[in-house]
Amino acid sequence: AIEEGLIEPSTLIDCENGHWSVGRTRIHDDHGQGVVTVTDVIKKSSNIGAAKIAFMMGKEVTISYLGQFGFGQPTGLDFPGETRGVLRSAETIKPIELATTAFGQGATANAVQLAYALAALGNDGARMRPILIKEIRNEHDDVIVRNVPMVERQVVSPETAQKVVDMMETVTQEGGTGRAARVPGFRVAGKTGTAQKADPKGGYSETDRIGSWVGL
Repeated sequence: AIEEGLIEPSTLIDCENGHWSVGRTRIHDDHGQGVVTVTDVIKKSSNIGAAKIAFMMGKEVTISYLGQFGFGQPTGLDFPGETRGVLRSAETIKPIELATTAFGQGATANAVQLAYALAALGNDGARMRPILIKEIRNEHDDVIVRNVPMVERQVVSPETAQKVVDMMETVTQEGGTGRAARVPGFRVAGKTGTAQKADPKGGYSETDRIGSWVGL
């Protein structure tokens, strides 16, 4: 949305005090907020704020950017059993699905995809080809395969990437959801994730959660 000129970190978003209806479904924030900046949407991890930003962009632009960051497609590592994740198409996605995709519950991703996407922001918006093996040598110590860093796509401008990383740095600061990720002597940026656990009886648990963190 920053790259498209729709918002800035200081743009105000109404987070509806933690409860917002999309069609017949209510979206909730664990920590309800009123009108806050986009930076605070990231810092406080507002589902409603993220959904509203996706609606500003529209389904085609939102899904396109998620694809450009590597979601919903193989990473190219060619390891057996890797899942490509689930990312709905812009042609079939419903409004409530666009909202949940915006804050991560309407899509799935593997750990490499998450690292891959965040690394692009840390690398001035350039998405790199992921590499697990630097080189392969034969029994004579000759290099027979060497993998070198390669830019796959410039997803967003360096200026946009820096603004997003700066916002994500506030997540680890006072009042943010990722304060435990601070490392003395380093600047740390990232994002917390909270997923409801599947209920064996069907649906999702109202009390059991899986917490996650991705950072740089």
